[in-house]
Parts: sequence; C-alpha cells; structure tokens
Amino acid sequence: MAEPAGAAAPDGCLLEAPSGWHRAIRAWRHESEEIERLGDRIADSKTRATIRGYGQSYLDQSEAAFAGAVHSSDFVSDLAWLALDFERVGARRQAAVVLSRYRDLAAAAYPLSLLDFYVGYHAIARARLSVLRRGAPRADDPEVRRMVEIAVRHLRRAARAAAPA
Repeated sequence: MAEPAGAAAPDGCLLEAPSGWHRAIRAWRHESEEIERLGDRIADSKTRATIRGYGQSYLDQSEAAFAGAVHSSDFVSDLAWLALDFERVGARRQAAVVLSRYRDLAAAAYPLSLLDFYVGYHAIARARLSVLRRGAPRADDPEVRRMVEIAVRHLRRAARAAAPA
C-alpha cells in the first residue's frame, strides 16, 4: 500500500515533497530536526543555522507564494528535483535553460522563489540521505558538501526574494 503524500519512511525520509504551505512547514521542520540530529556529519553548526534560517525566513514570508501556486507546488517540487540533478553534475546553466523553456512552454505561473526553496529543501534531503546511506562520517564528504552548498545558495535566494522590500 502506498504511503500518503508527505509520509515518513522508516528512516525518517519524506517519501514525497510537501504540497501547500502548511505541509511545506511541517516538512521543513522535520528536515531541520534531522540535520541537527546528524550535526557535523551534515555541516558545521554555523552552516546548519544558516540553512535553517534561510528556509524558515522563506516560509515565514511566503504563504502567498504557496497560495498562488496551490495547484502547481507539486510540479514545482518535481522541477526542483530536475534542477538539482542538473546542478549536482555541474550543469547549472543547462538547468536554467531547461527550466526557463519549460516555464515558457507550459505558461506555468509560479514564483521563482518557490522553485529555489524546493531545490534547497531537496538538496538538504539528499545530503542527509547521503550521510545515512553511505555512512559519511563528516561533512567533508564531497557529495554532502556539494548538496549543502546548493541548499545554501538556493535557500538564500528564496529568502531574499520573499523578504519584504
């Protein structure tokens, strides 16, 4: 039997990305707790605080972004996985081209900050899963470090875009 959207697997990983603002907050809190639990295996305390701060700042300011994208937050989350895969292999420019082209062809209206939030969220989840699956003992594992860097970059951009002018 399939788990409901957003349900936790036995290892604590969310099976599906959150849809809607309240589910995103719940998922973000869960992810924040998990990165703290893993501590320095994910990142140093300053970087973890930065990640939590940017993510929470975005969510605090962005209820309207989710409300406006109520039917699209799932596909934005899916696009974020695609963008993350591009970035993971060093193809940020190609990711921008594909996402821009998709946005044009689909006439999809969603805030870019929402895409940035989801890329950051997924990058943290992927870093955490790398630690859990490979038993990475420290945050200097190349895959973990790369995912944390991507998360910080995207969450910073999302938080800044959502901040009041």
